[in-house]
Amino acid sequence: MPTVFVTGANRGLGYEHVKQYAEKGWKVIACARNPEQAKELKELQKEHGADFIIEQLEVVDHNRIEELAEKYKG
Repeated sequence: MPTVFVTGANRGLGYEHVKQYAEKGWKVIACARNPEQAKELKELQKEHGADFIIEQLEVVDHNRIEELAEKYKG
């Protein structure tokens, strides 16, 4: 199964990307600065189950970027 990793996934183009990839059956890793406030992402996660993962990410936090890269590499 193809996988996509999207930053800024809780709004705008990022949200539209995760929505479309999920609808096409991709595994989605949706990153947002404040995932607890991302109601739309949580709805997509309910709809698509285990193939839709929400992660907290502030793109200027290089340690977190490395952490997620290590977690999902492969």
